[in-house]
Amino acid sequence: NHIVRLNPDVISLNEVTKFYRYDTSRDFSVYFTQQLTARTGRTWYSYFRTDNGASTGVGNMVLSRFPIASTSYCQLSGRRVAVNAAIHVNGRLINVWSTHLDSSSTSNTMRLTEVRALHACVGSFAEQKIVAGDFNAYGTASELTLMKTLFVDGWLEADVSPTADAVSYPGNTSFGATRNSRIDFVFYSKTATNLVVQRAEVFDTRDANGVMASDHKPLMLTFEVR
Repeated sequence: NHIVRLNPDVISLNEVTKFYRYDTSRDFSVYFTQQLTARTGRTWYSYFRTDNGASTGVGNMVLSRFPIASTSYCQLSGRRVAVNAAIHVNGRLINVWSTHLDSSSTSNTMRLTEVRALHACVGSFAEQKIVAGDFNAYGTASELTLMKTLFVDGWLEADVSPTADAVSYPGNTSFGATRNSRIDFVFYSKTATNLVVQRAEVFDTRDANGVMASDHKPLMLTFEVR
């Protein structure tokens, strides 16, 4: 319901399960695609892969209201993957990735390894490039610093740009926080000259009882594709 209400064109989802853990009888990658199509009245396209490519498990997903021209993936570590869907928007090829980095709070060594692998993989793809997902890091973490050598943090760009807006709902734990801080990001490559950020927004999904739909708050970036 929240996704339908926010009306995005492209969606990155993490921790999507396929015959695993929360419901061993259901492939949620198929379910989400079918539900979006039914509830919006338009066809949605998607690409999903479990973290290690197994037939069951948890993984990442890209959904798009634009037809997907091609799909691929980058294996970042034994447990983490970035899935890619290429779409055409306004005559431009857009390569979109959804990823979820290691969640270890004791060391960022694995996340640094995963960002290096992501850079090596994404570098072989054509512009324009967008990478979205849960990076399990915040602030000045070295894995984010490494990510920013090749990519722009969409939220920060919207916040500082005189032609864009960054909006965080009243009462959020901190400005732009997607959990207790900003750990979910939408990055776009520094050489993606045809992508211009117009707006970044974190949404409140709490119901009347103050319960959120997820332990993360949704982040949406609006781009002009020139």
